[in-house]
Amino acid sequence: MTTPKTKPAALGQSKRLMDLNDERCASIKKKYGSRFVYYEPEETTEDTPGPVAVGIDVSDSILVTKYHVYKDSCALGIGAQSKNLQEVEDFLDFILGEG
Repeated sequence: MTTPKTKPAALGQSKRLMDLNDERCASIKKKYGSRFVYYEPEETTEDTPGPVAVGIDVSDSILVTKYHVYKDSCALGIGAQSKNLQEVEDFLDFILGEG
């Protein structure tokens, strides 16, 4: 899902978005880890010891620059139960001109 860049933190906090540091996202992290958007949990626990990567900043993608779907910023979040991670990576490659 794409959304204004400020939204993934709230959705991530509710655990509706996948933690992008999950091993299932290793390929996405390798390519796009520098674009990750984080939320800072109010309390650290064994499950969430610090900031959690919940989105990928795509503000410079064609969604903003060519199609103007978003006015300023945009981030992509992956649903917590998603099984289509290769398709997400392909979509990122397309909108960011990497593919």
